[in-house]
This record gives sequence, structure tokens and C-alpha cells, in this order.
Amino acid sequence: GYLETKFADIEINNQVNCGAKHFKTLVHAYKTQKYFSRYEAFFEDIYQKDWLKIIHLNKVLFDFFLVELGNFCSFNKVIS
Repeated sequence: GYLETKFADIEINNQVNCGAKHFKTLVHAYKTQKYFSRYEAFFEDIYQKDWLKIIHLNKVLFDFFLVELGNFCSFNKVIS
């Protein structure tokens, strides 16, 4: 069953195109925020791709956030 599935094996159903709707929701919610324009293209690209497994998506997001946090925080070197 679902609970026995390893996280690394969870696949994303690309037949259901919820990415475009989710991205529009992000734009609507954050378009007036100070730094949204800085990240908009990254998230638009993320939501346009078809991802095979959730772990691949999470890796890209994790790496992105580590870099971005490194721009604001000095603890990035400790984590990586």
C-alpha cells in the first residue's frame, strides 16, 4: 500500500496538470510582495516541467533554497 512506499519511489502523476493552477495561485498570492519577481521565473519553470518522481523535484527545490538561504545566512556552509 501507499504507506509502505519508500519516499524515493513515489511518482508524480503528470496526467493531472495541477502545476499551472498552483503557479497561478502563487502569482495571485505573492505578486505584490517585494521579492516575488526575483523568484517568479524559477517557480514558473518548476511548475512547467513533468517530474517523474517527487524526490527529483524535492532535490531541485532543496538545492535552490540552500543557495538562496546562503545569500542571506552564514550557516549554509554548516549544512552542506
